[in-house]
Amino acid sequence: MIKSKKSILVIPPSALSPSKHKIRERELAEHLSEFYQVYYLSWTVPEERDIFSRFKALWHDLNRKEKVYRENKLHIVELTMLRRPLFAARHFNQIQTTRLIQRLNPDYVLSGSTFLHPVVTDRRIIYCYDFYDIPTSEMDSFWIRRLINSFVRNEVKKADLVTAVSHNLAEVVEKTYRKSVHYLPNGTSLSKFQSVLQKEICNLKNIYNLQNKFVIGYIGNFGKWSGLDFAIKVFQRFKQEIKNAVLFIVGPGEDVERYKRKYLKDGIVFTGIVDRNDIYKYFQCIDIGILTSPLIGFRDYSFPIKVIEYSAARKIVVSTPVAELRQIKLPNVLLTEYGSVDEWVTALMKARELIWNSSWDQVIEEYDWRTISQKLVELFESCSGGKTVQRSDMVLSGGYGRE
Repeated sequence: MIKSKKSILVIPPSALSPSKHKIRERELAEHLSEFYQVYYLSWTVPEERDIFSRFKALWHDLNRKEKVYRENKLHIVELTMLRRPLFAARHFNQIQTTRLIQRLNPDYVLSGSTFLHPVVTDRRIIYCYDFYDIPTSEMDSFWIRRLINSFVRNEVKKADLVTAVSHNLAEVVEKTYRKSVHYLPNGTSLSKFQSVLQKEICNLKNIYNLQNKFVIGYIGNFGKWSGLDFAIKVFQRFKQEIKNAVLFIVGPGEDVERYKRKYLKDGIVFTGIVDRNDIYKYFQCIDIGILTSPLIGFRDYSFPIKVIEYSAARKIVVSTPVAELRQIKLPNVLLTEYGSVDEWVTALMKARELIWNSSWDQVIEEYDWRTISQKLVELFESCSGGKTVQRSDMVLSGGYGRE
């Protein structure tokens, strides 16, 4: 146990900030507050994806003064910052971040930034760089990929610790950057699922007309990576067998509105965005959780947080065989190849007959954010104590690193 309250600055991924979405660094920050005084860097989230909204958010960030305010357990930090052009933003934000670190004088820095906030540290600060995902996408231009890769390489070089969200990603990072990598998975807050009241579940089911229905839930943010079109095809075939089935699609995404207009009367319910503090109730409204992501691009290096959340709600899950799910082998998850509607319907029919085994609770407890955050604390404390960090000190089910 830590004897005195140290401090940490947490810098979230470049494209994200505190909002209605769940963010890995935000979840870690909130649970690290049990051990440290936590400062969390924030910026304006564009209201929409259009140019006007983005320019408005950029202008707001560029013109605001530095301030720190309390939000629940965290000290939220706002800075004057620049987002575009990227080359200029990188240098401008480095100056701002350096000044911030000098003023806050944290013991630790945890960053998932991929291009906006370079960290300049000295010997007094332990710096952890976190890979929450593959840094670049095939959709990025050559110059964007080059800039991001250069940024990440420099951050990894400076870092005292490097963590990665999945086993597969840890291997890739280690081979690419020739540096020891520690496996730090995604998780969830088990207590929040356990505190959902039956009355709240009934109220939600009434709102969305889910009473006496067999509810297949797909919860998250929906883009081309989510395979939403395939999920709908599977559901339509499944509904031929189970007449009272409903597909409950919870969350926002670029294709949600288009599908919503098309399938409004087909037993498919769309909620749109849901506040991160209310999302636990929605998981408790479903009978089965699904993940229909095709194994392309970043997906096979990811740790799908929604699968852990389905599991925390004690739901059976049917998912495409994402590499991390093949590795950790959760007992309530049925893996089914993407593309075959018949195989998916068979898997859903099988999942429908399965009942949660109470012995599985212990497995899921390993993915509580508090447990994961405590492992990160152990890493930080090992470094600050001048000790050599062993991989076995933090891994939950394996790890990577050169001794």
